[in-house]
Order: sequence, then structure tokens, then C-alpha cells
Amino acid sequence: MTPAPAHLLDHLDTHGYAVHEGLVAPAQVALLRERLLEQARLECDEGVATFRLGRHADGRQIGRPPAGVQPSWQAVLALPNKGRAFIDAVMHPVVLAYGRHLFGGVPFYLAQSTGLLVNGGCGAQVMHSDQQPVPFETPVPLYFNVMLALSDFEADMGVTEVVPGTHRRPAPRLHRDPQTGQVASLDPAQPVKLTCPAGSAIVFESRLWHFQGASSSSRQRLSVLNGYCMHFVRAQDNYAASLHDDVYAGLDEAERAMLGFEVVREYCGRVFPRTAQDRRCNTNARYPYIPELRDGNGRHAVPFEGMGSDES
Repeated sequence: MTPAPAHLLDHLDTHGYAVHEGLVAPAQVALLRERLLEQARLECDEGVATFRLGRHADGRQIGRPPAGVQPSWQAVLALPNKGRAFIDAVMHPVVLAYGRHLFGGVPFYLAQSTGLLVNGGCGAQVMHSDQQPVPFETPVPLYFNVMLALSDFEADMGVTEVVPGTHRRPAPRLHRDPQTGQVASLDPAQPVKLTCPAGSAIVFESRLWHFQGASSSSRQRLSVLNGYCMHFVRAQDNYAASLHDDVYAGLDEAERAMLGFEVVREYCGRVFPRTAQDRRCNTNARYPYIPELRDGNGRHAVPFEGMGSDES
């Protein structure tokens, strides 16, 4: 098994994150970058993109951006469906070595894989931890992220900002303003902007306080964000994948939520259509069918009526 560098494992343990420069070879960076940009462009063209237009970190939309308007932020979801190169990135042997270290050998699996395009004018996220939904502290992380930089990450490009050492503290307290609906952190902090050249990987565990910063750059920041979690962080039976179609059709919304079709706290339990005819969806979100889109390959996305999500 391929090891991870000892000094970066020490940094990860001490500070909750590590920046591994040169993890991905230039040829692989170019392949991932080209595939992500093409997929993102065609998802916009076909009216199935996930994007934001303004400076606020909320206001996520699914559909077609207005003509001539570049989204300030775009996410390309469910990357394993959209190119073999993304699966290869998930399985990078050094990334898996980081996971074995963080989880102490406990088996783990892919929790999400998303391409991110951040442009000038994109607003910042609220400071949070990825274990925010967990209502108790844990002695080890349940989840970790690996962000592969497909462009240089410069300080003004809306890079990830972290608060070193906060993986050993409770999650930051959040407050939603009842008038504006905006969420803010109640805990003061001094974040560090994580800059690095293309081909680097930012590894950070789920208890670390962090957020995506605001971008004032004219350059686009590109990345692939892969998240992994311990094997038991899921239902024993996966009904979203295995429930019979005739049984699903006879369920009401509360029953579907109980069987795992509800998205909880943004990233837990998203269901994407398996085929163009698949009408299964989350009770509080409906995603379109999006295959691997390439210029001239004859494959197309299928927008569904009522597309959208109440995710933050």
C-alpha cells in the first residue's frame, strides 16, 4: 500500500488539515480540468446546472443560467457518473492512505464527489464544520475531505479557509437571522487561507472549522472535492437503491423520508436519477438526470418538472 508523507500526517493530526503539493501529475490535472469544464458548460447549456449567481452563499438554483451571465459558483454533482477520470481520482492510493490514517484502519467509502467552479464575485460560506449535523463530539473524525486543485489556488480566488486546531473543539455555533435568513457563526476565529499550485490536494478532517472564502479574482478556481466517511455512517439497508419501484410508487412523503429519501443538512442522503426514466427523488429535492456529457457524444440530460432543492 502506498503511504502518505509522515510530516503531512503529523500536520493533519496537529492542525486538522494538510496541503499535499504535487499529488496529481500535470497530465492528470489537465484531463480532470478539461472534463470538468466541458461537463459544467454542457450542464448549463442543457438547463440542468447547479449554480449561484450572486454573492450570497445561499440562493442555489438548478436549471439554465441567464443568457450571457456566468454563475459566480457552479457545482458539478455526482462525478463518478461523469467520467472515468473522476473515479480514478477517488481511488488515488495516497488519498486512501490518508483515510486509513485518519480512521485508524476502519473501512470507509466515498460519501460525495463534486466539481467546483468559483468565479469572481462569489460570496463566502459561513464558518462551519462538516460534523455540524452530529449532535455530539467524537474522539476521531467520521468524515474527511480531499480537495484536488485543478487550478492554482490564490488568496483572492475564494480559497478554502481553515482555523487550525479547531478539530479538537466543538463545532462552531451558528445563528440564523429570522429577518434575513442569513446564517452567521457566533464564534470568533482567525482563519488561514489555503493557497497552493494546481495538482495539490488539501486534506482536511470533518471536525475542522472551515469555509469557502469570497472571490474577488478575475481567475476561475477549479477543484474536485471528494469526501469520504466511515463505513457505518449510513443505513444498514440502502432502500434508496434497493426499494422496488411498485413499492416506492405507493409511499407517501413521510414514508419516503423514513426510508431514506430525505436530504438532511445539505449533503446527507442525496438521490440522483439512475436513468432518464427514473422518477425517484428526495422528498425535499429533485435532481435532473445528467449523464457524462461530451461534445458530439449524443448523450443528453433530462430536466424534470419541479427541479430544485431546499439545501443551503
